[in-house]
Amino acid sequence: MTTSPPSLDTNTSSEVLKRFDGPSGPEICPGLDRIEAVLARIGSPHRTLPPTIHVAGTNGKGSVVAYLKALLEATGARVHVFNSPHLITIHDGILLRGVPVDDTRLAHALETIEQSDPDNILTSFEALTAAAFLLMAEEPADYAIVEAGLGGKEDATNVLERPAATVLTPIDLDHMEFLGPSIAHIAAHKLGIFKRSVPAIVGPQLHDVTDQIEQTAEQLNVPLFLHNRDWMAFEQHGRMVFQDEKGLLDLSLPPLHGRFQIENAGTAIAVFRQLAPDWQNDVDLIDNGIAGARWPGRLQRLTHGPLVDRIAAPSELWLDGGHNVHAANALSQALADMDERSPLPTHLIIGMRKNKDLAGFLEPFNDLVRGIQAVPLPDPAIGYAAQEIAATALSKGFAVEIAANLEKAVDNLTKDAAQPKRILICGSLLLAGKVLATHG
Repeated sequence: MTTSPPSLDTNTSSEVLKRFDGPSGPEICPGLDRIEAVLARIGSPHRTLPPTIHVAGTNGKGSVVAYLKALLEATGARVHVFNSPHLITIHDGILLRGVPVDDTRLAHALETIEQSDPDNILTSFEALTAAAFLLMAEEPADYAIVEAGLGGKEDATNVLERPAATVLTPIDLDHMEFLGPSIAHIAAHKLGIFKRSVPAIVGPQLHDVTDQIEQTAEQLNVPLFLHNRDWMAFEQHGRMVFQDEKGLLDLSLPPLHGRFQIENAGTAIAVFRQLAPDWQNDVDLIDNGIAGARWPGRLQRLTHGPLVDRIAAPSELWLDGGHNVHAANALSQALADMDERSPLPTHLIIGMRKNKDLAGFLEPFNDLVRGIQAVPLPDPAIGYAAQEIAATALSKGFAVEIAANLEKAVDNLTKDAAQPKRILICGSLLLAGKVLATHG
C-alpha cells in the first residue's frame, strides 16, 4: 500500500506523531499485537522489505549499523536504515537509500498509520516503526537495516518475520524496569530477535551469556557466528585485524574514536562477510567501507559551532551520547587512551535521564577526570536536576560545579585560558542531540 497523496493542510510529521502519545505523553508498551494489527490493515509492508538485518543489544547498535551501512553502500548497494532513538530530528532515524526521509513523506506515512489505527492503540514509537516499514517498502532498495528500540522480543521492530540476518551487540544492564533485573532477563529479551534458521552474528559480550545465546540458537536451528569463537577483531601495530573461518583481513583502524569501535567494526564485517560473499575478501572495499562510516554523537570531537567558539586551542570539546555503565566503561577507557597519547586535564559535562544509573555511570571516571559540570536536560521533567547530579558526584569524591546550561558549563571550564582542558559532554542522547543540532 502507498501513502496518501499530499494535501494542502498536512501537519508536520512531529505534529502527527504527537497524536499517538495520548494525554499523559509517550509511553512504552511492550508487545507486538497492536502494531501487527495496524500493519495488516495497510498491506503488511514489513513483509515486503528488501533483505533486512535486524540489530539488537544494549550498546554499540548505532555504530554497528553505521559501519554495516557503509560497507554495503561501498558495493553499490542501496540501503534503507531505521535507527532509534534519533539524535536531532525523527527524519534522521529513517534513511531511505541513505537519505533522511522528507518531512512531507513522513507526515503522510504517519497519517496513513493513524487512519489505520481508529482505536488509537499505537504508541508513538510503534507508529514511527510502522511508518518506517511503509516508507521502506515503497522505495526499492537492496538492503534494509533495522535497529531495535527496546529489548528485542517485544519491541515493535520484532514484527520482522524472516530477516536476512540478526545481530546482537554487547548486552548490559539498562532499561531494567522493562527488561528485568538481571543480565539473564535482559539477554532473553534481546535474543527474542533470533528467528528459526536465520543466521545470527553476535558481538563481544561483557557478561557470561554465551550458554544462553548458544541454547537459544540451538533451539531455533540458528547458524551462529559468535565473537571469539567464529570471528575476532583486534588492534595490532596500529592496524585492525579481522579474522574468521574465511581468512584474515589487515585493515585500517576505524574512523570512529575509542578502542571499542574495533569490535563494533568487526561485528559489521562479520555480518557483511555472511551477506555479501562476492565482496568478502575485497580488502580495499572493506577498508573503504569502514573508513566511510559516520555516526554522530559517539565520542565525536566538535570542531565548530557556538560551544566550540567559547573555548580556545589547545582545549578540546568532545561529545558522546553514552548513558549507561557499559558506555561509561568504554568512554573512560577511550579518555585514558587519549590522555596517554596527548595529556590534558579531563572534565565532564553531564546531564542524564532520571531512570539511568547515575552513580554507576560516574564510577569508571574515578581518578580520571578533574571535575564535573552538572547540567539539566533540555526537558527537565525527564532528567535529573543538576543539583541531584552534583550531590551524587560529590558523594563519589568528584569536584563538582552546577551550571544552568551547556554554555555556562563550558564557560565555567574555560575561565582560565592558560589551563587547557579536554571536555566531554555526555550522559544522554537527548543532550547529545541538542548539541548536534547546532554543531553537526
